[in-house]
Amino acid sequence: MSNLLDYIAWRGDLSFRHAPLNYVDGAVFSRLSYLPFEEILEEGASMKLAQAAFRLLESPDIDKRVLTKLDISLLEAVTEGARFAPVEVMHVVSRTDLESQSQFSAVTFRIGEKTCFVAFRGTDHSLVGWKEDFNMSFTFPVPAQLSAQSYFEEVCRQLPEDSFFLGGHSKGGNLAVYTGAFCGETLQKRILEVFNYDGPGFPEEVLDMPGYQIICSRVESFIPQASVVGLLLEREEKSLVVHSAQVGLLQHDLYSWEVQRDHFVYQERTTAGSRRLDRTLKDWLRAMSPEERELLVESLYQVVAETNAATLEELGEHWFSSARMVLKNLKDLDEDSRKQISGALRLLMRSAKNEVLPV
Repeated sequence: MSNLLDYIAWRGDLSFRHAPLNYVDGAVFSRLSYLPFEEILEEGASMKLAQAAFRLLESPDIDKRVLTKLDISLLEAVTEGARFAPVEVMHVVSRTDLESQSQFSAVTFRIGEKTCFVAFRGTDHSLVGWKEDFNMSFTFPVPAQLSAQSYFEEVCRQLPEDSFFLGGHSKGGNLAVYTGAFCGETLQKRILEVFNYDGPGFPEEVLDMPGYQIICSRVESFIPQASVVGLLLEREEKSLVVHSAQVGLLQHDLYSWEVQRDHFVYQERTTAGSRRLDRTLKDWLRAMSPEERELLVESLYQVVAETNAATLEELGEHWFSSARMVLKNLKDLDEDSRKQISGALRLLMRSAKNEVLPV
């Protein structure tokens, strides 16, 4: 099965002038946004992608600072060829704020004389990043969405003649759509297309807002056949279903999406299991008020935060002591919080039962 890396090997000799940007290119740039360009580039600096990739590959312990070893292969792939190597990397921003519970990162890739791809990073391995994702179930907008809009507005000020593609994977896809919807009518005119790769949607009331309606026709959403993340919350735009070589939640990985020449391999619809899970989760969330969702998320985050782990890796490295601490902290929660968690789990089981055995 061919993937993003095979696509770069096949198409890498053609510049964007000879072969315009396509959906697979958008996925490549969205994946590149996860790489720590902030370690080699200050916010106002720029560098050719090939040079930036070489710099990262030469940095100590780079294999420990990427989310997957395939990111190393991606860096190696973009050091050559007329398509990606000359692309300019600029406006790199990466911030995590525990107080506001926000994780935000973005990078702009100039792919032509007056054309850029703004890529928003999805959730990294920080616990606060995952917390912000869960906050989307009861808060709108979350801080990362506001940061994405501000970032794009600043990039537009600095590049007044450019047109833009926006894109991202997972939470990054949500940030791309949010930015396109709420950046204002003047900046919307400069957006060519928005790519959302398995990113969650929005609260239902957002779908009727004028900004979202205006940008909706320029949004392309992609989900794997057993999508979970990309079906969360609501969206109006239809999603193209991409075949993934993985199973379950692992299909969220862009490297598992099948590519044929310059396009993805598509399927007619998601799996029956994915559709059932989608209905179960939506029914579960509708059964809870925003206040109840907030209490649930805050209680669970409090339990995990007491382990003093800052990342998923730290939780995993000490999984036995972390699990023991989590169980202890669950017992130590106040009675209202324990009731909220128990009640939410009962609702989830009831929704799942009704979905499997309709009444």
